[in-house]
Amino acid sequence: MIRLIAPSHRSFTVPRNLLFVALALCSDQQLSAATPAQIDRLTEKWLQVEQQNHALINDWKTQKPAMQQRLSLLQAEKEQLTQMLQESSAGQDDVEERRSELMAEQAELEQQQEKLTEALAQLAATTEGFLPMLPELVRNNWEKEQQAVGDQAETSVLLQGTLAKLSDLNEFNQRITTHETVMSTGTDDVLVKQIYLGAVYAWFASQGGDYAGYGRTVNHTWQWQFSDKIDGDAINRAIDVFEKRQPPQLVQLPIIIGTEEVQP
Repeated sequence: MIRLIAPSHRSFTVPRNLLFVALALCSDQQLSAATPAQIDRLTEKWLQVEQQNHALINDWKTQKPAMQQRLSLLQAEKEQLTQMLQESSAGQDDVEERRSELMAEQAELEQQQEKLTEALAQLAATTEGFLPMLPELVRNNWEKEQQAVGDQAETSVLLQGTLAKLSDLNEFNQRITTHETVMSTGTDDVLVKQIYLGAVYAWFASQGGDYAGYGRTVNHTWQWQFSDKIDGDAINRAIDVFEKRQPPQLVQLPIIIGTEEVQP
C-alpha cells in the first residue's frame, strides 16, 4: 500500500494495483504535469470502479446458485418437452397408421355390403318368383312376413324377412297339413277340407264327399281343380286318419300329372 499526502494535508491509502493502473494510464508529461488534486480525482474514480466491480462480483455470487438452479430446471423442462414432442410424434404416427387401417376396413366392409345387397336383391327376386306357385296357406304366411318388414330398405331387415319366408316354405314342405276353407265351384261356395303334401300337391273334399279335387302348380301358378274322377270319401278318410279320428290304415289318393290321373 502507498499513502498519499494531498496539499490539504489529508492522507489516504490506495491499493498498490490501482495506483499502478492509474499511473500507467498517464504519459510521462501528464504525470509530471498532474497536480495532487487530479491524482486524487483519478484515484477516487478508480476506487468507485473497484467498488462497483466488487459489488457486481458479490451480486453474482449471491444470484449464481439461484440462476444455476433455474437453469437446471429449464434444462429439465426442455428435456421433458423434447420427450413429449417425440412421444406425440410417435403417437401421431400410430394414429395415422390406425386411421389408414380403419379406412381400409371400411372400404372392404362397403364392398362386402354392396355384394350382399346385390345378392339379397337376386335372392328376393327369386323368392318372389315362387309366390304364384305356392298354395294360399304359404302365400298368407309370406304376406305376414312382408308386412313385418314393411317398406324398410335396410339390408339386415330385408335379409331377415327373406330368410323367414324361405324358412316357412321349408317347414311347410316337410309336413302334411290340413286346412278347412270355402271354395267356389263357379256357381256355388262349398265348405271343404284340404290336405297338403308339402307345397307340391294337395287334395280337397266336401264333408259328404260330393265335391272333390286337387291342387298343384300349373304354368308356374298354383291352381285348384274340381274333378269327378277323384274319390271324395277317400280324401276325407285320409284326413280323418291324419287327424287321428280313425285308426291308421292305407289310403290311396290319385296324383294328376299333366292331364292324366296316376294312382300312387
